[in-house]
Amino acid sequence: MSRYVPNRHLPLAVILSLAIVSLILLGGLLRQPSVSAADGPESGRSTIPTRTVSLRAPRSPGGSAIEFRGLIQEVDELYWIVSGRVVLLTESTFVRGRPQIGALAEVKGMYLFGDIVLARSIEVTVPGAYDQVEFEGTLESIAQDVWVVGGVTVTISPVTVVQGTPALGMHSEVQGVLQPDGSVLAERVTIRGPSSAPRIDVAGLVERIESTYWIVAGTTVFVDEHTFIDDSRAPAEAGMWAQIRAARREDGSWLAVRIRLSRPN
Repeated sequence: MSRYVPNRHLPLAVILSLAIVSLILLGGLLRQPSVSAADGPESGRSTIPTRTVSLRAPRSPGGSAIEFRGLIQEVDELYWIVSGRVVLLTESTFVRGRPQIGALAEVKGMYLFGDIVLARSIEVTVPGAYDQVEFEGTLESIAQDVWVVGGVTVTISPVTVVQGTPALGMHSEVQGVLQPDGSVLAERVTIRGPSSAPRIDVAGLVERIESTYWIVAGTTVFVDEHTFIDDSRAPAEAGMWAQIRAARREDGSWLAVRIRLSRPN
């Protein structure tokens, strides 16, 4: 197992900022014992492309332990998207294997809030086409023979065993065979229970930004101190493209869990 190390130096100001944020987020986590060299060869060190970033890290973290398996959907310098969850990485995160889109990741760390997890360790395996895979996530879409679980397309066949009653927002575990297109042909799907508040994904041009809400593609989405904003690709301003994952609040409004900004094409 190897320590996650960016492959180029970040500016001193960014390093100091990350150190402060890490101390706030991690609390006692930084005092966990280091993993010894016997846990993994140094040659297995994972590095991924890096760039100078500007992340608005969420504040007031939770702190409960979490462990889950999922498919890697996105790899960035400071976070990955694993089956729909934002997985934050720090210099104390240990990574076994090389991250890549479509690989399986077993994540252990601290649940913060929403879809955000602070990773203590990640084990990556890269399945090939027609390999057996097992992962979990929120049931986001249900059609007759095609579901979406944690952002992964899951094909339900006549011989698929479904345990539990499928419903949107339920936490589900999938066992099946990875297909060449990245989907999974399910052999068994186990519905565990409600995952969290209902979620929506909004994508479009930013029309307006206020201190407590944004308007994106005509949709009003509220923000608070927990909202994770990635403005490393574009500034948070009107006219930029935004991809938002939001959760429904008790009053029926939508609260942004994460916002990713980019420049419009």
